[in-house]
Amino acid sequence: PGTERPDEVVIVSGHLDSWDGPGSQGASDNGTGVTSAMEAARILMASGVRPKRTIRFVLWTGEEQGLHGSRRYVQDHAADLPKHSAVFVDDAGAGYIGGYTVIPSQKEIFESAIAPVQAAFPQLPMSIRVVERMPRGGGSDHSPFNAVGVPGFFTAEGGDFDYPGGYHNGRDRLARVLPKYESYLRQAGTAHAVVAFTVANLPTLMPRDTTPPAAPTGG
Repeated sequence: PGTERPDEVVIVSGHLDSWDGPGSQGASDNGTGVTSAMEAARILMASGVRPKRTIRFVLWTGEEQGLHGSRRYVQDHAADLPKHSAVFVDDAGAGYIGGYTVIPSQKEIFESAIAPVQAAFPQLPMSIRVVERMPRGGGSDHSPFNAVGVPGFFTAEGGDFDYPGGYHNGRDRLARVLPKYESYLRQAGTAHAVVAFTVANLPTLMPRDTTPPAAPTGG
């Protein structure tokens, strides 16, 4: 819970459910993302830090069936969403967190947030991709938040790992999360913890996308 603004929230999350398979154990999609969220919670609790805003850890369900968990959260917490600063989702396999896609007003925040992570894991480069508007749509649990204006971030995945061949099918099993990925998962949990803590301590909420919608085209 936050020490100064406990009603303002940063979310770190993954999703518990997996594609049916047969035989799938949901290891890459999204067991590794769940692991990074839980490790971030462990790091922050063990360190004894006291964020100014609340950091909430959420393990969604129903993602594969249509983002049901995150959509329902957005519905049930509609009155509180103006005080949600950011939502982070790690849902792209067993790699490390390679960076974030942000709008210009968020760029300096993220550059500062990832600097200590880069110092701790220099062999795992991170980058910030700047776009004019927050991405709309998408197939993971950040998208219901972006749809209502809460900044949601689907973390970029870095590293040498096989995701396309082992998700949404029966091959998504624990054996595909190889021992060499351990450093990736350590970095992912650390990045979640550091970035979430940085955002929770900002002077203000995360800047939001205020770009007006594009004018319709066509005849």
